[in-house]
Amino acid sequence: MHNLLLPLLILGHVFYPAYSTIQVLLTTGDKQHLLSPQPNLIWSTGQSGNIIIDTTKTYQTMEGVGASFTDSAAYLMNKKLSSAHRTALLNELFGKEGANLNMIRIPLSSSDMATADFTSDDMPQGKSDPLLEKFKLNKHHTDSIPILQEIKNIQPELSIMGTPWSAPGWMKSGNRGWWFRKGIIAGTLNEIWVEVYAEYLTKIIEAFASYGLVLDTMTLQNEPAFTPWDYAGMNLTAEQEANLAISVGKALQDRSLDTKILVHDHNWDIAYRATRVLENATAAQFIHGIAFHCYGGDVSAQSTVKAAYPDKEIYFTECSGTLSSGNFLSNLMWNVNNLVIGNIRNWGKTVMLWSLALDKKGNPNVGGCKNCRGVVTISNGKFTKNEEYYVLAHVSRVAQKGSYRVESTERYQTVRSVAFINPDNSSSLILCNDAQNAVHISIQDDNMVFTYTMPSNSVASFSWTQDSLFLENKRLIY
Repeated sequence: MHNLLLPLLILGHVFYPAYSTIQVLLTTGDKQHLLSPQPNLIWSTGQSGNIIIDTTKTYQTMEGVGASFTDSAAYLMNKKLSSAHRTALLNELFGKEGANLNMIRIPLSSSDMATADFTSDDMPQGKSDPLLEKFKLNKHHTDSIPILQEIKNIQPELSIMGTPWSAPGWMKSGNRGWWFRKGIIAGTLNEIWVEVYAEYLTKIIEAFASYGLVLDTMTLQNEPAFTPWDYAGMNLTAEQEANLAISVGKALQDRSLDTKILVHDHNWDIAYRATRVLENATAAQFIHGIAFHCYGGDVSAQSTVKAAYPDKEIYFTECSGTLSSGNFLSNLMWNVNNLVIGNIRNWGKTVMLWSLALDKKGNPNVGGCKNCRGVVTISNGKFTKNEEYYVLAHVSRVAQKGSYRVESTERYQTVRSVAFINPDNSSSLILCNDAQNAVHISIQDDNMVFTYTMPSNSVASFSWTQDSLFLENKRLIY
């Protein structure tokens, strides 16, 4: 490791800011570089940067980077991969030398990416279970738990988020009836069951915790303003979601559970709905943050909600590529510009995509998206990394859990940036150049500068450390 030492005299001591060399990871739209380490860069002085980093101005902390561990992903890993290939895949996804992902979102019922329709308290037609005596964590969950435990062993800093797609059918009204796929298609939560449903959700949290899988956060409903007609879903108005937040918040308190409540979990273009939930002052006391999806509107909506409710955190929880949209280059550039740089510069604490794994036809699914693409594709007993893998890895390899986003010049020519300072005092930077031409750029941190030529249509992640050393009479003090 090369260190460049520049002495400063402070109060009679010689002060040396010691900068390490800069490590670089590069991915290009032509696939010539895929998270490829580049030669280390070194610092210099005597010039100013095009992109200036100011670590004295901090914003949100980062909580995690990852994707949803859907029932489909669990099925493919369990049934279509050998044990050795599965372990290799999990290390590629969650290992420090792989993507180093550190967050998982678990559907708490079936979703569109599932092999069957289910909740954890399905009842026969005309029956209900107000005391939740029949509650039992569904077999689709228990079958996936060994994989989740293996993930946690690989990635000890794993954060887990839970999201329900539907309440059990007997708790709902306006659905298509128990006879139609257990009654969990369409409909809304019947107000007479709100408190029971809150207890049901806490039971799920406790059930996962019994396997050593603590749900750090929970969104109250996936896409509550959308009513799917061919897979599990549940429409909730803003008023209903606020009332549910109160009931769930109280149930969590009663059981001394620390799971944080998130609301909205829907698109940017209806962000006004999130503010309507938060207008309920009682509900707002129980709400930790707001979750967003990418399927409508612009990422700047996150900043609009943050400005209105600065004490609430912003989470980005879902976006999926499709098999029929774009190519590797265009998908890479869109995702990094919007879901990485745009999301994080608009207060996002998380970068989360949709299904962690699907097959080459976007299966298994029980409805909804017929051509979604997983972060990885599992086919013929093997796995392939898709563009989403590299998008996530460019963040999770350099921005640690608990890192602060810090001020940086947003754009120089066609190059955009977002920067971090990590809990271990290392710094990192992500750059994206979505132009057809390379751009020579200089990055300044304090009074130090390094230069780099960003290839066309590329994303690069940089990381370095800065330590402070005091020397007096040529003797290291610390």
